This record gives sequence, C-alpha cells and structure tokens, in this order.
Amino acid sequence: MARLFAQDASYRGTRLVKDVERERVYLTLDFWETREAYAEFKNENAAEYERVDRECEGMTEREVKIGEYS
Repeated sequence: MARLFAQDASYRGTRLVKDVERERVYLTLDFWETREAYAEFKNENAAEYERVDRECEGMTEREVKIGEYS
C-alpha cells in the first residue's frame, strides 16, 4: 500500500511495528499531512486501493482499524 500512497505529495510515510509479546502481530502506521488529504486520496484512488488491498489479503489473518490520531 505504501507504494500506492507514495504517489501523493501529502503522504508522509508508513511504519510497520512488531508486537514484542505476540508472534505475528503487527501495527501499521500510515502518516499523512492531514486527515482530509488521506480521505481525498482514498476517494480518488478507490479502485486501485481496493485492488491492492485484495492482493495483500493472503498476508493478513485479521485487520482492525484502531483509530485515527493527530
């Protein structure tokens, strides 16, 4: 997904963090200039976003959005 995000000037990066106490548990942090910039990007790139998300399903057992922070 980070490659797709990198096409947008408002994208600030992605960090993948591993849980030190639970095997195979990771937290993905995506950074954007603003919440609105991310929403606009996702809206304008909905089809490609969904395609990449489907392509990566095999690497994910479960995905949970835990929130948005500023």
